[in-house]
Amino acid sequence: MGRDANLLMGPEHVGMHGHMGGPNDTEAETRERILLAAASLFAGKGYAATSVREIAESARVTKPTLYYYFKNKEDLYVQLLDHANSTFCQLVGSALSVPGGVRDRLLAFYSTVYGLFVEHLDVVRLIYSMFYGPPGAAPDYDFQRTNDHLEGLMHQVLQEGVNAGELREDNLEEASFMLLGMLDSLSCLLVAQPQRPALNVQDLGRLVDLVFDGACAVLRSKEGDR
Repeated sequence: MGRDANLLMGPEHVGMHGHMGGPNDTEAETRERILLAAASLFAGKGYAATSVREIAESARVTKPTLYYYFKNKEDLYVQLLDHANSTFCQLVGSALSVPGGVRDRLLAFYSTVYGLFVEHLDVVRLIYSMFYGPPGAAPDYDFQRTNDHLEGLMHQVLQEGVNAGELREDNLEEASFMLLGMLDSLSCLLVAQPQRPALNVQDLGRLVDLVFDGACAVLRSKEGDR
């Protein structure tokens, strides 16, 4: 479970990655362990089937300690998703702000986000279960603000590409749709086939090139190499 520390607690807490707890824990470390335990159990068993007792035992804390940090199971669930969303948005913003052209920035974006998904698959599985699980199986959570934030950043990057002469303006909506759809496909593939070897930065770069250049350009290039 320690693999999820960076996602849940934010970049400033990377040094606590994998911490298993002890009598000298800070409050932040204890809270982190509870969040990590909850993420693993919610993803594996579902929200309804997971008890507060199981979360406390997995986090190696008492139930009174858990209730010191969270009002109840629903509060824990919501705060878990709040942390994940906040960190996701911070990392996406940083990745898309790197210097370079549109392709360079998009490659940084996909490398960062895909690496985050690989490292924190429990949280990705949990979010998928919310979208595709039966209604009422978990508390409602509004992801619209995160989606709007991501779409806004993508549009901004592509518009800057238009301003720099890298893209045609009449392709912006379609390009954004394809690029965000690629992100959905990458996360879905990880959830559906976790045993599949992870993509590397070269693979991700080829996917970005395919969106910009088209399949025909790739095929012509291969034929020309023969």
